[in-house]
Amino acid sequence: GGSSVGGFRRREKKLVKVSCLDQLYAQGTLALLALTEKAKDWASASNGCFPLKDKDEEGKTRFQRYADTVDDPSAQQLIKFSSLKRHRRAIEKLLRSYNNDASKLVDIARLAIVFDTFSDLCTCLMQIVADEEVEVVRIKNRLSPKHSSDDSAGYRDVNVNVMVQTDITRITGSHMHVCEVQLLLRSFADLKTAEGHKKYVRYRDFRAQ
Repeated sequence: GGSSVGGFRRREKKLVKVSCLDQLYAQGTLALLALTEKAKDWASASNGCFPLKDKDEEGKTRFQRYADTVDDPSAQQLIKFSSLKRHRRAIEKLLRSYNNDASKLVDIARLAIVFDTFSDLCTCLMQIVADEEVEVVRIKNRLSPKHSSDDSAGYRDVNVNVMVQTDITRITGSHMHVCEVQLLLRSFADLKTAEGHKKYVRYRDFRAQ
């Protein structure tokens, strides 16, 4: 017996890999709800922004500073919060990069917070690290000059893998599901527009990633 956790299952005091993609998606659904609530707090304390559902006149993504919507429920309704990773892309990643090992998928539940300044991004990162209900698993700093952007078609961010460990996630068994938080500057967020993403997908497919 034991409880399932993220890419692993806790059995007594050992962690055993979870190889079932459906199980990871079930956990991810619950983990993303908790992660989104955490992200709202982090964004509020760091001038973080989320994308809006409606595009601007040129069809580009608009962003809203979350702190400006805290007391305005109608404004919050306009925000487009992240959904789970698409099944098709998860399967592609399993076959191309992970040798069909589902336990290596750590971005089924993921979201992005956007910033106008590097200082605000750093503030948010410190908020995450200091959060007592979050365990940071890994930080990948793609903003570092040492990082080769050739591997990401010029895209850069700070990628944080976390496990949200609240009372609710513990009750639901999703407290050790590994999630992904992308912290990125607005200039790079613009690269994730529809056209920019299409270019990235073509680049990714060319490299068979």
